[in-house]
Amino acid sequence: MFNLEINENKIELKLLFIRLKISLSIQKLFLKNLRPLLLLLDFVLPKDSKKVVALLYPKQENKVDTYLNWIKNNHQEYECIRITEDTKNIYKNKNTYLFYSIKGFWQLYRAKYIIVASSRFINYMSSKRHICINLWHGMPIKTLGLTDNLPKSINNLYKTMGESYKTFVTSDIFKHIMASCFRANYKNIFVTGLPVTDSVMDCRSNLSLEQFFEFNMFNKIIIFLPTFKSKALSHVKQIDKDYNNIFYMDDYSNENFISFLEKNNILFIMKPHPLDENLYMNCIETLPKTKNFKIVYDGDFKKNNFDLYELLKYTDLMISDFSSITLDYLILNRPIIYLNNLTDEYSQNRGMILPDNFSIFMPGHKVRTYKDLEDKIIDSLTIDSTRALREKTIPLIHKYCDNKASERIFEIMISED
Repeated sequence: MFNLEINENKIELKLLFIRLKISLSIQKLFLKNLRPLLLLLDFVLPKDSKKVVALLYPKQENKVDTYLNWIKNNHQEYECIRITEDTKNIYKNKNTYLFYSIKGFWQLYRAKYIIVASSRFINYMSSKRHICINLWHGMPIKTLGLTDNLPKSINNLYKTMGESYKTFVTSDIFKHIMASCFRANYKNIFVTGLPVTDSVMDCRSNLSLEQFFEFNMFNKIIIFLPTFKSKALSHVKQIDKDYNNIFYMDDYSNENFISFLEKNNILFIMKPHPLDENLYMNCIETLPKTKNFKIVYDGDFKKNNFDLYELLKYTDLMISDFSSITLDYLILNRPIIYLNNLTDEYSQNRGMILPDNFSIFMPGHKVRTYKDLEDKIIDSLTIDSTRALREKTIPLIHKYCDNKASERIFEIMISED
């Protein structure tokens, strides 16, 4: 009887979300046709100088949430509002509203400060009536910004951001790059660092995170953070449910990898890119089975109230490919191994920000085979032979290696008060 009651409650909840999604679709269609009227409303409504609104694009929320939480913790006089498309989030977080809703637009149009990490939603507001903060979602390694390959509507959004948003970067070299990507007003780009690295450099312990991953059971911790590929690589699209080659290497096998991890008592944490999560969820049964291999998803972090960037400080080595999170990780001055076996195809399909990306932005071992990967993991965790190269590169990527980025951004944000 009790189980039946629980199942009925689950069914009711699912039906509620289905009805909510249907109503949201109708709202979206209706509001898109009303955009000129909404922009007029934004133009006439007075702005509250103590209201901060963050526009959260699903899968990139932590880029903005870290900064919003810093404001809430350090400047309680400011009201911090989250606006999202994620229907589940509005029930879990206080002061969170759906974007396509009357309450959402009201909060947006009354706020003086708007924070974004993507171009999502920005065509529904007048940037001249707000102070708009662009934190983006990482310093670019891959092609970004105004290009002939993008739809005109997207290029127009990037142009708007470049002309009127305050954009924050980690170093002088990225000030030039972001100005070029968005054809931005140079005086609106500020070298401050990014809020996500405040979490990386926070020396406080998180006991619940430590217990969840059981770090004390292992000698070393490796984190694997691949960038998304399913939309950029043709042969990756053909992978079906029995796929189990996490490194896309011909000489890889689960058995050899498990043996390697157990022999060296290494905890290997894999966090797929949010856009590729379904690829791995569909083949979960074929992934390595050992306490030394742990795959985690966005939902695991939300459920346990963890921050991916907070996790980074517990790791000894990062493995990635061309993900911009490698640039964030450099602030710790710890080794990175770059998987280069898919680089040529990825460069042709997506493109890189500079032709010499690999010499400028990737100061670590670059591998193409699993045998080489094993060797370079041992080197990185013992000798760390790329340390000197890394230390030359870090000042180009990070002007500040501290946890004060949010503080610097806030001072610039309110400087026009």
